[in-house]
Amino acid sequence: MIRRVLPIALLLLAGCTGAISPRALLDPHVITIATLGLLFPLLLPRSKEPPPPRVQFKITHALPVTLQLIILIYWAIHYTPLRDYAWFIGFQVVYAYAVDALLGWRRHGRAQLTLAPLPVVLSTNLFVQFAPQTTLQLVIIAAAIVSKELFRRDGRHIFNPSAIAITLVGFVNLIFLPHLSGDVAGALESGPLMPFLILALALVVQSRVPVALISISAATVMMLLQFSVTWPANLLVFTLLATDPATTPRTAVGRVVYGGLIGGLFAALTISMNYAGVTDFYGKVACVPIANLLVPAADALARRLPQLEAALAPTRNRWHIALFAAIILARAWLNP
Repeated sequence: MIRRVLPIALLLLAGCTGAISPRALLDPHVITIATLGLLFPLLLPRSKEPPPPRVQFKITHALPVTLQLIILIYWAIHYTPLRDYAWFIGFQVVYAYAVDALLGWRRHGRAQLTLAPLPVVLSTNLFVQFAPQTTLQLVIIAAAIVSKELFRRDGRHIFNPSAIAITLVGFVNLIFLPHLSGDVAGALESGPLMPFLILALALVVQSRVPVALISISAATVMMLLQFSVTWPANLLVFTLLATDPATTPRTAVGRVVYGGLIGGLFAALTISMNYAGVTDFYGKVACVPIANLLVPAADALARRLPQLEAALAPTRNRWHIALFAAIILARAWLNP
Protein backbone atom coordinates (compact mmCIF):
# COMPACT_ATOMS: atom_id res chain seq x y z
CA MET A 1 0.00 0.00 0.00
CA ILE A 2 2.85 2.41 0.85
CA ARG A 3 4.39 1.74 -2.57
CA ARG A 4 1.07 2.69 -4.18
CA VAL A 5 0.45 5.84 -2.13
CA LEU A 6 4.00 7.23 -2.20
CA PRO A 7 3.94 8.39 -5.87
CA ILE A 8 0.66 10.20 -5.22
CA ALA A 9 2.13 11.85 -2.11
CA LEU A 10 5.19 13.05 -4.02
CA LEU A 11 3.04 14.41 -6.82
CA LEU A 12 0.83 16.22 -4.29
CA LEU A 13 3.76 17.84 -2.53
CA ALA A 14 5.35 18.87 -5.83
CA GLY A 15 2.12 20.52 -6.95
CA CYS A 16 1.69 22.69 -3.88
CA THR A 17 2.84 25.88 -5.61
CA GLY A 18 2.61 27.55 -8.96
CA ALA A 19 -0.16 29.73 -10.31
CA ILE A 20 -1.36 29.21 -13.87
CA SER A 21 -2.59 31.72 -16.41
CA PRO A 22 -3.09 31.36 -20.16
CA ARG A 23 0.25 33.08 -20.62
CA ALA A 24 2.00 30.87 -18.07
CA LEU A 25 1.26 27.42 -19.46
CA LEU A 26 4.89 27.20 -20.58
CA ASP A 27 6.17 28.19 -17.13
CA PRO A 28 8.88 25.71 -15.99
CA HIS A 29 6.97 24.86 -12.81
CA VAL A 30 3.79 24.08 -14.72
CA ILE A 31 5.71 21.95 -17.20
CA THR A 32 7.39 20.07 -14.32
CA ILE A 33 4.14 19.23 -12.55
CA ALA A 34 2.38 18.33 -15.80
CA THR A 35 5.28 16.05 -16.74
CA LEU A 36 5.25 14.35 -13.32
CA GLY A 37 1.55 13.70 -13.76
CA LEU A 38 2.14 12.21 -17.20
CA LEU A 39 4.96 10.00 -15.90
CA PHE A 40 2.88 8.78 -12.96
CA PRO A 41 1.03 6.10 -15.02
CA LEU A 42 4.39 4.69 -16.11
CA LEU A 43 5.06 3.60 -12.50
CA LEU A 44 2.21 1.10 -12.60
CA PRO A 45 2.80 -2.54 -13.60
CA ARG A 46 1.49 -4.13 -16.76
CA SER A 47 -2.02 -5.50 -16.49
CA LYS A 48 -2.60 -9.24 -16.90
CA GLU A 49 -6.14 -8.65 -18.13
CA PRO A 50 -6.98 -8.71 -21.88
CA PRO A 51 -6.62 -5.26 -23.47
CA PRO A 52 -9.88 -3.33 -23.92
CA PRO A 53 -11.10 -2.24 -27.38
CA ARG A 54 -9.29 0.76 -28.85
CA VAL A 55 -12.49 2.80 -29.05
CA GLN A 56 -15.33 2.40 -26.59
CA PHE A 57 -18.07 4.87 -25.74
CA LYS A 58 -20.42 3.96 -22.89
CA ILE A 59 -23.73 5.51 -21.87
CA THR A 60 -22.43 5.29 -18.29
CA HIS A 61 -19.88 7.94 -19.28
CA ALA A 62 -22.02 9.93 -21.72
CA LEU A 63 -24.85 10.49 -19.22
CA PRO A 64 -22.77 12.07 -16.42
CA VAL A 65 -20.89 14.19 -18.95
CA THR A 66 -24.18 15.58 -20.28
CA LEU A 67 -25.58 16.28 -16.82
CA GLN A 68 -22.36 17.85 -15.55
CA LEU A 69 -22.17 20.11 -18.61
CA ILE A 70 -25.75 21.25 -18.00
CA ILE A 71 -24.89 22.23 -14.42
CA LEU A 72 -21.66 23.97 -15.43
CA ILE A 73 -23.32 25.92 -18.25
CA TYR A 74 -26.23 27.01 -16.04
CA TRP A 75 -23.79 27.95 -13.30
CA ALA A 76 -21.58 29.92 -15.72
CA ILE A 77 -24.60 31.93 -16.92
CA HIS A 78 -25.02 33.26 -13.38
CA TYR A 79 -21.40 33.22 -12.16
CA THR A 80 -18.86 35.29 -14.09
CA PRO A 81 -15.70 33.79 -12.46
CA LEU A 82 -16.64 30.40 -13.89
CA ARG A 83 -16.75 31.84 -17.40
CA ASP A 84 -13.26 33.22 -16.81
CA TYR A 85 -12.17 29.79 -15.56
CA ALA A 86 -13.54 27.88 -18.56
CA TRP A 87 -10.27 27.96 -20.51
CA PHE A 88 -8.57 26.11 -17.66
CA ILE A 89 -11.26 23.42 -17.60
CA GLY A 90 -10.61 22.93 -21.32
CA PHE A 91 -6.89 22.61 -20.62
CA GLN A 92 -7.64 20.00 -17.93
CA VAL A 93 -9.63 17.95 -20.45
CA VAL A 94 -6.64 17.84 -22.82
CA TYR A 95 -4.35 16.97 -19.94
CA ALA A 96 -6.71 14.25 -18.68
CA TYR A 97 -6.74 12.55 -22.09
CA ALA A 98 -2.95 12.64 -22.19
CA VAL A 99 -2.68 10.98 -18.75
CA ASP A 100 -5.37 8.43 -19.68
CA ALA A 101 -3.61 7.58 -22.95
CA LEU A 102 -0.30 6.95 -21.18
CA LEU A 103 -2.08 4.89 -18.54
CA GLY A 104 -3.70 2.70 -21.20
CA TRP A 105 -0.42 2.28 -23.04
CA ARG A 106 1.40 1.28 -19.86
CA ARG A 107 -1.25 -1.08 -18.48
CA HIS A 108 -2.55 -2.67 -21.67
CA GLY A 109 -0.02 -1.87 -24.37
CA ARG A 110 -2.29 0.56 -26.20
CA ALA A 111 -4.25 3.73 -25.57
CA GLN A 112 -8.04 3.63 -25.54
CA LEU A 113 -10.34 6.38 -26.76
CA THR A 114 -13.30 6.76 -24.38
CA LEU A 115 -15.35 9.46 -22.68
CA ALA A 116 -14.03 8.36 -19.26
CA PRO A 117 -11.68 11.34 -18.65
CA LEU A 118 -14.49 13.86 -19.22
CA PRO A 119 -16.68 13.08 -16.18
CA VAL A 120 -13.54 13.10 -14.01
CA VAL A 121 -12.63 16.64 -15.10
CA LEU A 122 -16.16 18.01 -15.04
CA SER A 123 -17.15 16.53 -11.67
CA THR A 124 -13.88 17.75 -10.15
CA ASN A 125 -14.60 21.29 -11.27
CA LEU A 126 -18.09 21.17 -9.79
CA PHE A 127 -16.48 20.81 -6.37
CA VAL A 128 -13.07 22.47 -6.45
CA GLN A 129 -11.61 25.36 -8.42
CA PHE A 130 -8.50 27.02 -7.10
CA ALA A 131 -8.30 30.76 -7.60
CA PRO A 132 -5.86 31.78 -8.87
CA GLN A 133 -5.49 28.62 -10.91
CA THR A 134 -2.69 26.37 -9.64
CA THR A 135 -1.02 23.13 -10.58
CA LEU A 136 -2.95 21.44 -7.77
CA GLN A 137 -5.84 21.11 -10.22
CA LEU A 138 -3.60 19.10 -12.55
CA VAL A 139 -2.55 16.91 -9.63
CA ILE A 140 -6.21 16.15 -8.90
CA ILE A 141 -6.84 15.11 -12.50
CA ALA A 142 -3.76 12.88 -12.72
CA ALA A 143 -4.46 11.24 -9.35
CA ALA A 144 -8.13 10.70 -10.20
CA ILE A 145 -7.43 8.94 -13.49
CA VAL A 146 -4.61 6.79 -12.14
CA SER A 147 -6.61 5.84 -9.02
CA LYS A 148 -8.93 3.73 -11.19
CA GLU A 149 -6.04 1.37 -11.93
CA LEU A 150 -4.16 1.87 -8.67
CA PHE A 151 -6.93 0.79 -6.31
CA ARG A 152 -9.00 -2.13 -7.59
CA ARG A 153 -11.14 -4.87 -6.08
CA ASP A 154 -12.91 -7.73 -7.87
CA GLY A 155 -12.26 -6.17 -11.27
CA ARG A 156 -13.70 -2.76 -10.30
CA HIS A 157 -12.01 0.38 -9.10
CA ILE A 158 -12.67 0.96 -5.40
CA PHE A 159 -12.94 4.73 -5.17
CA ASN A 160 -14.91 7.35 -6.99
CA PRO A 161 -11.99 8.88 -8.95
CA SER A 162 -12.88 12.54 -8.41
CA ALA A 163 -13.73 12.03 -4.73
CA ILE A 164 -10.51 10.24 -3.79
CA ALA A 165 -8.35 12.76 -5.69
CA ILE A 166 -10.12 15.80 -4.25
CA THR A 167 -9.82 14.30 -0.77
CA LEU A 168 -6.09 13.63 -1.09
CA VAL A 169 -5.31 17.03 -2.58
CA GLY A 170 -7.71 18.73 -0.17
CA PHE A 171 -5.98 17.53 2.95
CA VAL A 172 -2.56 18.37 1.52
CA ASN A 173 -4.01 21.79 0.72
CA LEU A 174 -5.20 22.24 4.33
CA ILE A 175 -1.85 21.18 5.79
CA PHE A 176 0.59 22.96 3.49
CA LEU A 177 -1.41 25.75 1.84
CA PRO A 178 -4.24 26.73 4.22
CA HIS A 179 -4.39 30.17 2.60
CA LEU A 180 -5.24 28.66 -0.80
CA SER A 181 -8.88 27.67 -1.12
CA GLY A 182 -10.47 25.63 -3.87
CA ASP A 183 -13.88 25.76 -2.17
CA VAL A 184 -16.61 26.83 -4.60
CA ALA A 185 -19.50 25.34 -2.60
CA GLY A 186 -20.98 28.74 -1.82
CA ALA A 187 -20.64 29.88 -5.42
CA LEU A 188 -22.98 27.10 -6.55
CA GLU A 189 -25.80 29.16 -5.06
CA SER A 190 -25.27 31.75 -7.80
CA GLY A 191 -27.77 29.88 -9.92
CA PRO A 192 -31.14 30.84 -8.40
CA LEU A 193 -32.77 27.49 -9.18
CA MET A 194 -29.66 25.33 -8.75
CA PRO A 195 -31.17 22.90 -6.16
CA PHE A 196 -34.11 22.16 -8.48
CA LEU A 197 -31.80 21.71 -11.47
CA ILE A 198 -29.64 19.26 -9.52
CA LEU A 199 -32.77 17.41 -8.37
CA ALA A 200 -34.12 17.15 -11.92
CA LEU A 201 -30.81 15.80 -13.21
CA ALA A 202 -30.55 13.38 -10.29
CA LEU A 203 -33.96 11.98 -11.20
CA VAL A 204 -32.66 11.31 -14.71
CA VAL A 205 -29.79 9.27 -13.25
CA GLN A 206 -32.10 7.43 -10.87
CA SER A 207 -34.45 6.50 -13.70
CA ARG A 208 -31.60 4.72 -15.50
CA VAL A 209 -29.70 3.27 -12.52
CA PRO A 210 -31.47 2.23 -9.29
CA VAL A 211 -29.48 4.49 -6.96
CA ALA A 212 -32.37 6.47 -5.47
CA LEU A 213 -32.10 4.43 -2.26
CA ILE A 214 -28.60 5.86 -1.72
CA SER A 215 -29.86 9.42 -1.93
CA ILE A 216 -32.94 8.73 0.20
CA SER A 217 -30.86 7.15 2.95
CA ALA A 218 -28.18 9.85 2.88
CA ALA A 219 -30.74 12.67 2.90
CA THR A 220 -32.68 11.08 5.78
CA VAL A 221 -29.60 10.76 7.99
CA MET A 222 -28.48 14.29 7.18
CA MET A 223 -31.89 15.74 8.04
CA LEU A 224 -31.94 13.82 11.32
CA LEU A 225 -28.55 15.36 12.12
CA GLN A 226 -29.80 18.84 11.22
CA PHE A 227 -27.86 19.28 7.97
CA SER A 228 -29.33 20.95 4.90
CA VAL A 229 -30.20 18.61 2.05
CA THR A 230 -31.24 21.37 -0.34
CA TRP A 231 -28.05 23.44 -0.25
CA PRO A 232 -26.64 22.87 -3.77
CA ALA A 233 -23.19 21.63 -2.71
CA ASN A 234 -24.65 19.13 -0.23
CA LEU A 235 -27.30 17.97 -2.68
CA LEU A 236 -24.65 17.45 -5.34
CA VAL A 237 -22.67 15.12 -3.07
CA PHE A 238 -25.39 12.56 -2.32
CA THR A 239 -27.15 12.68 -5.69
CA LEU A 240 -24.41 12.80 -8.34
CA LEU A 241 -21.03 12.21 -6.66
CA ALA A 242 -21.82 9.40 -4.23
CA THR A 243 -24.01 7.46 -6.68
CA ASP A 244 -21.34 6.40 -9.18
CA PRO A 245 -22.53 2.86 -10.15
CA ALA A 246 -18.98 1.52 -10.43
CA THR A 247 -18.12 2.26 -6.79
CA THR A 248 -21.44 1.73 -4.99
CA PRO A 249 -23.18 -1.44 -3.70
CA ARG A 250 -24.93 -3.73 -6.14
CA THR A 251 -27.69 -4.70 -3.69
CA ALA A 252 -30.70 -2.66 -2.57
CA VAL A 253 -30.02 -3.11 1.14
CA GLY A 254 -26.38 -2.33 0.48
CA ARG A 255 -27.39 0.96 -1.16
CA VAL A 256 -29.49 1.91 1.86
CA VAL A 257 -26.58 1.18 4.21
CA TYR A 258 -24.12 2.96 1.92
CA GLY A 259 -26.34 6.03 1.74
CA GLY A 260 -26.64 6.08 5.52
CA LEU A 261 -22.86 5.94 5.76
CA ILE A 262 -22.57 8.88 3.36
CA GLY A 263 -24.96 10.95 5.49
CA GLY A 264 -23.35 9.97 8.79
CA LEU A 265 -19.76 10.46 7.59
CA PHE A 266 -20.73 13.76 5.97
CA ALA A 267 -21.98 15.03 9.33
CA ALA A 268 -19.13 13.56 11.38
CA LEU A 269 -16.39 14.97 9.15
CA THR A 270 -18.07 18.37 8.93
CA ILE A 271 -18.41 18.64 12.71
CA SER A 272 -14.87 17.36 13.33
CA MET A 273 -13.26 19.77 10.89
CA ASN A 274 -15.23 22.71 12.25
CA TYR A 275 -14.11 21.73 15.74
CA ALA A 276 -10.50 21.61 14.52
CA GLY A 277 -10.85 25.14 13.18
CA VAL A 278 -10.38 24.34 9.50
CA THR A 279 -12.76 24.55 6.57
CA ASP A 280 -15.20 21.65 6.46
CA PHE A 281 -15.39 21.76 2.66
CA TYR A 282 -13.19 18.74 1.98
CA GLY A 283 -15.03 16.72 4.60
CA LYS A 284 -18.12 16.88 2.41
CA VAL A 285 -16.25 15.02 -0.34
CA ALA A 286 -14.09 12.78 1.90
CA CYS A 287 -17.19 10.91 3.07
CA VAL A 288 -17.46 9.29 -0.37
CA PRO A 289 -14.12 7.41 -0.58
CA ILE A 290 -14.48 6.26 3.03
CA ALA A 291 -17.92 4.84 2.23
CA ASN A 292 -16.51 3.30 -0.98
CA LEU A 293 -14.18 1.18 1.16
CA LEU A 294 -17.17 -0.25 3.03
CA VAL A 295 -19.16 -1.31 -0.03
CA PRO A 296 -18.38 -5.07 0.36
CA ALA A 297 -19.62 -4.98 3.96
CA ALA A 298 -22.84 -3.27 2.87
CA ASP A 299 -23.47 -5.92 0.19
CA ALA A 300 -22.62 -8.70 2.64
CA LEU A 301 -25.30 -7.39 5.01
CA ALA A 302 -27.84 -7.55 2.17
CA ARG A 303 -27.20 -11.26 1.75
CA ARG A 304 -28.25 -11.78 5.37
CA LEU A 305 -31.53 -9.94 4.83
CA PRO A 306 -33.09 -11.58 1.75
CA GLN A 307 -36.67 -10.53 2.60
CA LEU A 308 -35.73 -6.88 2.97
CA GLU A 309 -33.66 -7.13 -0.21
CA ALA A 310 -36.71 -8.44 -2.08
CA ALA A 311 -38.90 -5.66 -0.65
CA LEU A 312 -36.49 -3.02 -1.96
CA ALA A 313 -36.00 -4.64 -5.36
CA PRO A 314 -35.20 -2.45 -8.41
CA THR A 315 -38.69 -3.19 -9.76
CA ARG A 316 -39.88 -0.63 -7.18
CA ASN A 317 -37.39 1.98 -8.33
CA ARG A 318 -40.11 4.35 -9.58
CA TRP A 319 -41.50 4.53 -6.04
CA HIS A 320 -38.04 5.14 -4.65
CA ILE A 321 -37.57 8.01 -7.12
CA ALA A 322 -40.95 9.52 -6.20
CA LEU A 323 -40.11 9.31 -2.49
CA PHE A 324 -36.75 10.99 -2.98
CA ALA A 325 -38.27 13.81 -5.05
CA ALA A 326 -40.99 14.30 -2.40
CA ILE A 327 -38.38 14.52 0.38
CA ILE A 328 -36.30 17.18 -1.37
CA LEU A 329 -39.27 19.24 -2.60
CA ALA A 330 -40.91 19.14 0.83
CA ARG A 331 -37.68 20.21 2.47
CA ALA A 332 -37.25 23.04 -0.03
CA TRP A 333 -40.82 24.22 0.63
CA LEU A 334 -40.41 24.08 4.41
CA ASN A 335 -37.00 25.81 4.31
CA PRO A 336 -37.07 28.11 1.26
